[in-house]
Amino acid sequence: MEIMVRIQQSADRLFRKFGIRSVTMDDVAKEIAISKKTIYSCFRDKNDLVSSIIGSHIKQNEETINKIIHSEPNPIQRFASIAAFIIETYDDMNPSMINDLRKFHPETFDKINEFRDSKVIQHAMKSINDGRKMGFFRDDFHDEIIARAFSSLTFFVFERPKFNDPNISKEDMVVEIIKYHLRSICNENGLKELEKVNWPKKAENLSPKK
Repeated sequence: MEIMVRIQQSADRLFRKFGIRSVTMDDVAKEIAISKKTIYSCFRDKNDLVSSIIGSHIKQNEETINKIIHSEPNPIQRFASIAAFIIETYDDMNPSMINDLRKFHPETFDKINEFRDSKVIQHAMKSINDGRKMGFFRDDFHDEIIARAFSSLTFFVFERPKFNDPNISKEDMVVEIIKYHLRSICNENGLKELEKVNWPKKAENLSPKK
């Protein structure tokens, strides 16, 4: 089990840095000084390795988002905390990794879309409905449409290199998208609550102002 985890972690680092297509199984073997035969004793092929890595990420993402949902009662702060987690998770990912998944590993890419279409959108809708109950969000918009927009816009930053500006950090871009999203659905009380959230440049340790 330990060697499998080492292989996954090493391959993940290489995929994030160089993309999936350009990294070979030989590269992964050299990275951790093991034989390629050892890798194939743990994973059938490269596609199996990629699938296992993405599966681990999806599981970790779901566990972390569930923890945020259940530990943070304030839905506005919840959105901010999820944004911080997304930034921390995807900031070092080469956009070509997503493109490679889409083109060369479509079944694995479908798992990512399934996770977003079910869990991420589901959690966003829960936060919207919680915000309405607490008197922070307006009632005159379609919750599922806005939840889908939140999911798409947030991940779009990391998937589309043409969307990125070298003079603007991904952290700032995601934070501004989330702030834009929240302002569009907040009522007067929600806007006041939004002003209490700290938005550091690196989006680290997001917490309400004292």
